[in-house]
Amino acid sequence: MSWLLIVVLGYAFKTGLANKIPVADCGSSFATIHSIDVEPCPKTPCEFKRNSFISLTITFTPNITIDNVTAEAAGSFFNTFINYNLDDTDACHAMKCPSKPGELVTYRTKIPVYPTWPEITLVVRWRLRIGSTYILCFTLPVTITA
Repeated sequence: MSWLLIVVLGYAFKTGLANKIPVADCGSSFATIHSIDVEPCPKTPCEFKRNSFISLTITFTPNITIDNVTAEAAGSFFNTFINYNLDDTDACHAMKCPSKPGELVTYRTKIPVYPTWPEITLVVRWRLRIGSTYILCFTLPVTITA
């Protein structure tokens, strides 16, 4: 289970020059995603080195009011997503809250890629939700390297 956590966390991203990369939308029914910037990730699958940090920046426009939002990360193993427990799931720590419908919002976070994570390739899913309602969702192929 620790390698699953590694993959999911590996999905977060490091600061620096951001790279807009193609991702798969997996149900962004209450927001329009304008861009997803991952650093370092010049191409997919994103290669994240162990013992580093990754930065993730999502620019989106919600179509509902956001005053309390939770971040979730998960990794796909054998066609099943397994949730990763983020250190801070309060997405309002990484974006402006409250946010109004039609307002441009930028979500920024950093996640460590731990040195103990195994080298593995997987699909990472990132979601923002209010209660049980998912605002946005996307998946991204990731490879954890030494």
